[in-house]
Amino acid sequence: MAFLVEENLRPDDPSTHLDAPKTAASLPKSLSEDDMSRLLNHAAGDDSVTGVMLMSMLEMLYGTGLRISELVNLPVGSFTRRLDHITVMGKGQKERVVILTQAAQLATAAWLEKRDEHPGYVTSSYLYPGQGGDGKSGDAPMRRETVYQLIRTLGRNAGIAQAISPHMLRHSFATHMLNRGADLRSLQMLLGHADISTTEIYTQTRDDRLAGLVKDAHPLARLPKIDV
Repeated sequence: MAFLVEENLRPDDPSTHLDAPKTAASLPKSLSEDDMSRLLNHAAGDDSVTGVMLMSMLEMLYGTGLRISELVNLPVGSFTRRLDHITVMGKGQKERVVILTQAAQLATAAWLEKRDEHPGYVTSSYLYPGQGGDGKSGDAPMRRETVYQLIRTLGRNAGIAQAISPHMLRHSFATHMLNRGADLRSLQMLLGHADISTTEIYTQTRDDRLAGLVKDAHPLARLPKIDV
């Protein structure tokens, strides 16, 4: 209708008073648990500096649900005491506590050992230094685009069909946690969502997951069958 008005084919646009149809929100893309295991197993086979660093990044992204911007800006000082949790600065300059899985702790401890052996990295204040670790370009975090390229290449080498992004690992964390019984409010806190409606998009999953949840969680689901 707006086209007709613009072309002077009619004087007014009666559709301006109508509500535009709402487009359905697209579901976040995530990896299956099998593909996630394949990705991690493939990364574990590379003991180079880049390989050990990438393994740490994967465990941090998938094990904690960090955003890529939060990951690259992690200060190395947060990991000096080998804690089981860290505090990150999320969207809107809001702090939240992030729980580290044992796998994330071990992978990051391995990366810190490699990192300390690299002259260009050891002086950086970031856990994942940027600028190729040459030590000449100032103290800067690794670029998000670099992490994206590393993860996409790893996924391709691991034989995973779909292109993988860092944010897909965050979605995988949320989806797999919810599939295994995590409650929505706790997941909201772990992801750092300001509004729970943002977290609720992960509930739009397969019917068989919901059926399995009822079977496992409902108190009447495990009653013995009655012979008739």
